[in-house]
Amino acid sequence: MPNMETVEAIQEIKKMKTNPGIGKTYSNVDEMIEELLADKKHKISGRELPCA
Repeated sequence: MPNMETVEAIQEIKKMKTNPGIGKTYSNVDEMIEELLADKKHKISGRELPCA
């Protein structure tokens, strides 16, 4: 039986499938990783810094 976090994630994906305007989509994995790494550079010790 899945835990609550997994159940919530599955529910979120189902919502996103019925309404593609929810959340961000990527055309490829490289684009997604690039954005994730860029976002990580703007965070230090759990604090978000303004992007330049």
